[in-house]
Amino acid sequence: MQKDKLESMIGLSKMNGLQRLIFLLGPVVILTFGFSLLEESTIESMNTALTNTAWAFAGSAFGVFYFMVSEMGMADNNRSYVANPLTDVLAFLGTGWLIIRANTLDEGILVLVGSAIFVIHVLQLAFKFGFNFDAPTKEFF
Repeated sequence: MQKDKLESMIGLSKMNGLQRLIFLLGPVVILTFGFSLLEESTIESMNTALTNTAWAFAGSAFGVFYFMVSEMGMADNNRSYVANPLTDVLAFLGTGWLIIRANTLDEGILVLVGSAIFVIHVLQLAFKFGFNFDAPTKEFF
């Protein structure tokens, strides 16, 4: 129900395939272009602003926040809960590799991104198997 309301609010249901693709990829292109304008010195100062452990905690907190705000209410409309289990395996392997490699290279921002994605997938998996923040079931634990 929320998905239908959102689609009608932004007019997604009236768009053809190409318009939807442009609508979805537009922000990605804009953000990518914007990030490419950042100077290397700015990125370096951001990377060294916190320790990698602090970046990992910040990424984990962001992952929990993102999950609670955007994913929990959409469990019925979210395809990630019915996706092939290999998707989760690849997500865990990819983000684990990203976090370890970013930590080795001392890239704090990538540690943040990897931690956030990892936590989101852990929570999706837990939620898929019955975990609920309001009333966790004994069967889950």
